Amino acid sequence: MNNKKNPDQKPEMPPSSSSPKKQTLFISSLILLWYTSNIGVLLLNKFLLSNYAFKFPIILSMCHMSACAILSYLSIVFLKLVPLQHLKSRSQFMKVATLSIVFCASVVGGNVSLRYLPVSFNQAVGATTPFFTALFAYLMTFKREAWVTYGALVPVVTGVVIASGGEPGFHWFGFIMCISATAARAFKSVLQGILLSSEGEKLNSMNLMLYMSPIAVIALLPVTIVMEPDVMSVTLSLARQHQYMWILLLVNSVMAYSANLLNFLVTKHTSALTLQVLGNAKGAVAVVISILLFRNPVTVMGIGGYSITVLGVVAYGETKRRIMHEKNIVEDVINDFVDNFTETVQKKKNVSFFEQDDTVSSRFNRMFGREKPIHHVLGGGKSADVLLWRNKKISASVLMGATAIWVLFEWINFHFLSLVCYGLLLGMIVQFVWSNASGALNRSQSGVPRLVLPKDFFADVGVTVGTEVNRGLMFLQDLACRGSLKQFLMAAIGLWLAAMIGSCCNFLTVLYIGFVGAHTMPVLYERYEDEVDGFVDSLLMKFHSHYKKMDTGFLSRIPSGRFGFKKHD
Repeated sequence: MNNKKNPDQKPEMPPSSSSPKKQTLFISSLILLWYTSNIGVLLLNKFLLSNYAFKFPIILSMCHMSACAILSYLSIVFLKLVPLQHLKSRSQFMKVATLSIVFCASVVGGNVSLRYLPVSFNQAVGATTPFFTALFAYLMTFKREAWVTYGALVPVVTGVVIASGGEPGFHWFGFIMCISATAARAFKSVLQGILLSSEGEKLNSMNLMLYMSPIAVIALLPVTIVMEPDVMSVTLSLARQHQYMWILLLVNSVMAYSANLLNFLVTKHTSALTLQVLGNAKGAVAVVISILLFRNPVTVMGIGGYSITVLGVVAYGETKRRIMHEKNIVEDVINDFVDNFTETVQKKKNVSFFEQDDTVSSRFNRMFGREKPIHHVLGGGKSADVLLWRNKKISASVLMGATAIWVLFEWINFHFLSLVCYGLLLGMIVQFVWSNASGALNRSQSGVPRLVLPKDFFADVGVTVGTEVNRGLMFLQDLACRGSLKQFLMAAIGLWLAAMIGSCCNFLTVLYIGFVGAHTMPVLYERYEDEVDGFVDSLLMKFHSHYKKMDTGFLSRIPSGRFGFKKHD
């Protein structure tokens, strides 16, 4: 065997490790540019429409569409970023034109809403897109999702309702336009799936933008002439006052196209799931930046409502992802989830999730030390069935009724006394009409409905409330007199947190949030019981570890007195 080296042969170089780093850097740059363009065009729209006296949202949308049309043509025809797809029939053109009109309506509605609403609230309303998507998908295609998916949409709507009630800059017209723009965006997405469903008619997002943008410009031109007739004179006047007016309009239009281009590139180089996660985070980043830039006032209720909406969107996306891939990857997901927890919580154990009779309950402590199913813990009766959505119609009706009551009293500012008086008045009118109609028809009046409350009803309610109040007072007194320092501190922190929550929103809102939580958290916990128990168990272990360190270093040195109070049973 000849081992001589050929002098002309170049030595083999080891595989370079810079390629993955370059790929990571490229994707990170794409994501950063995507964030910059999306948030930038949103903030520039707000700046032009509200702070720059350029009160022409339709012509602004027309500038966006014009830039998208020109730059899409250059990117596809000359730069060859994606292959050019041709429209093959008149029918396909009409479908694209329909999508263009809907897309145009969503862009105009969003820009109009920015004139009247702060960016933070605009983003909160815009986060309800999944709700409208599910609604239109059901109405137009009769496609039903799993009930858990619809349940995840409840916090989405609830959060927007709460944020609306706590928004200092709330404006009805701006809110209606923002909701309309969000609904149009969802409608366009469902309509696109219906109209361009065949393989021969499908267009990628760049080619679809190429054909939709000119149609949108043509559609917006007569609307601009009718609704914004003085746009040219006002714009020229503003351009004379502000020398950067044209530059801002140009940059804003280019960023509107770059947002669509980078949206396509990020999806191409990552995945749709990554784009969804990044989109949820983008909304939060946009809210924070807008508050810092525009100094619009925010409330704790508004921030809480937006947070609930974002969490609902995340839960909706996660639920859809799990359902779509349930048959193939559920076992792997659970194994990975449990392995991560077992490595951090119990490093000595290395047992497969599905190994014979070993269950997760043998490795994780159930929440609050329970040993019975969650249905039994909640009482096991009809109330537990309602909380766990055993009967979806009843549970949904109860939750919608509570939401209607909260909106009636908190959002519309209806008063309880007025409601009682109107209810009694309505009942009297019904009975009056019933009794007189019975007499006119020569029928007996004995069938007139009468409401009679049982005599023991209020006594039972009073006894039950008194018993629970006394039990709570006894518990707090025993905790203060004979409880451990750890229990005393936990109770004090809990009362302090309750006081802070009470100072941020009224009692009715606290009750409503608790009611929504009681109708959503148990059913989600029952579905993801093992994962939640493992996560809580790991948190408790970390908490106990930190508490032991604090107890050894500080709390154990505090002298504990003994009180002579007698502990009550």
